[in-house]
Amino acid sequence: MNFREWKLPAYNDSQNDFETVRNILLSTWLDTYSKIIPSEELKAYLNISCSNEKLEELLKDKFTKGIIAEVNGKPVGWLRTNINQTEKKIYINQLYVLKEYQGKGIGKKLIKIAKEKALKNNFNKIWLGVMSENLPSVNWYKSLGFIFEEEIPFTMINTTVNHLFGWKEITK
Repeated sequence: MNFREWKLPAYNDSQNDFETVRNILLSTWLDTYSKIIPSEELKAYLNISCSNEKLEELLKDKFTKGIIAEVNGKPVGWLRTNINQTEKKIYINQLYVLKEYQGKGIGKKLIKIAKEKALKNNFNKIWLGVMSENLPSVNWYKSLGFIFEEEIPFTMINTTVNHLFGWKEITK
């Protein structure tokens, strides 16, 4: 298993990191959310939120980090974190592992990477949001010690879903 930071695509890359991220997101979103949100809406939202321009903007943001998890050279997971300097918080914005690689410890290792980043910045909590209807993920986060204290509606394009927001206290 390998974890690496994402990078800007080089000219003529056959499989650049932007495509890798989009492929992981599309696969996991369809597997996870298509019972909640229409597939066409998921695809349209991906095209809007993960265009090359949006991803390049995120990549250039010094407070945003992206990590690609690989198994035998195959990209299988994605973690995106963001440090909010004003709030003095680190957020897990996205954590996705391909369905066939779930349950193999990859998600926990990605959480550990976020934890290390938080500790490096002297934060004592990791924050994240998860769709309330995504019960397998909600339960997984709870099993790792996350506490959800707020529920906020989120509209993807036409479909509104509730997001649970919470945190996990961390120590060295």
